[in-house]
Amino acid sequence: MPKTKEIQNKKVKIAVPGSCGELFQGKIGDDNLLISCPIDRYSRVTAYLKKNFTGIKSNKNLPKSLLAVKKFLEQINQNEIGLELNFQSELLRSKGMGSSTADITAALTSVMLLLENKINWKLLKDILISIEPTDSTPWPGVALFDYRKGKILQPYGFPPSLDILIFSEKGKINTVEFNKNLDSEKINNTQVSKLKQSLKLIKDGVIAKDPKKLGKAAIISAKLHQNIYYRPYLKNLISFSEKFSGVYGINIAHSGTVFGILVNEKKEYSELITKVENNFKEINFLYRTKVVGGGIRIEEKR
Repeated sequence: MPKTKEIQNKKVKIAVPGSCGELFQGKIGDDNLLISCPIDRYSRVTAYLKKNFTGIKSNKNLPKSLLAVKKFLEQINQNEIGLELNFQSELLRSKGMGSSTADITAALTSVMLLLENKINWKLLKDILISIEPTDSTPWPGVALFDYRKGKILQPYGFPPSLDILIFSEKGKINTVEFNKNLDSEKINNTQVSKLKQSLKLIKDGVIAKDPKKLGKAAIISAKLHQNIYYRPYLKNLISFSEKFSGVYGINIAHSGTVFGILVNEKKEYSELITKVENNFKEINFLYRTKVVGGGIRIEEKR
């Protein structure tokens, strides 16, 4: 471990994508699985090494992210240095957009690169899981992830080109409390079979760059989740949206209140957006963006 005065990197800026919920989520055997739906909206953290004070200064009070950084500093015996963290986020909180995972990951990796000039992936995963159930967005592409164990079971690759229309229900969900309720859920053989079908469609869709398969997989997962968190509008919304050209399917935030309509990136959907808001009063449109691959983006390092 280099001494603080020997560290050359004085500033690191990291961006981590958020998500519009998941393309897939469910329990198979002892594995609590999800595949996040990463979007082109980010949490960014700029970390500075400071010599005029010790401790951590932050422009925002984000307890989970600051706790993660403190845990890392304890691991590398660097509790006497001065760090300044600047957080910026394009993600809504407590809606199922992976804001906590993106914030924590961006904070942790910016400090890792600042102090050690590398990302310790195992330690990153261990700290993330020690704080809360985690999304798969820190890992590149589309990945099957056990969000309780922090284990990547299978990287599928990068998604096909498609856009997503993001909508939100009213209210917020506490992710930690919500995931505690999942422990009582009984999974039968029929559900497991459908979950496996959804997974195969996602894998095949990524390999073939076929957004229709991703959309179909997401609908299967969303329908199964009705047994856990019931959305009264979902069935009608699926039927309604499928009447429009270039709509691939609907995905949800399994522990949040956002959902997405997966669409062709080259088509216009203002009519669909208007009609959804007019016909489903409990939801409102947020914005249109792209589905992207997950992964940590190093935007500045000096």
